[in-house]
Amino acid sequence: MTKCTSLRENNRLLTEKVEAEKDMAQLYKDLNQQQCWVYDYRNKFNVKNMELDSVRAELELMTRKY
Repeated sequence: MTKCTSLRENNRLLTEKVEAEKDMAQLYKDLNQQQCWVYDYRNKFNVKNMELDSVRAELELMTRKY
């Protein structure tokens, strides 16, 4: 009976360990996805910022002409 209890406890501990590793893998996957989104948004922001700078420069040229 003691061996059976010991085996159940070991099985429970191993199962918890496997589940924890699955959770960690999912967390790494989610983090990687979040980092990709941040990188994408940062790139979009930089493109829009460059467009804004271009429009500002054009506006400045137009106001100098008039």
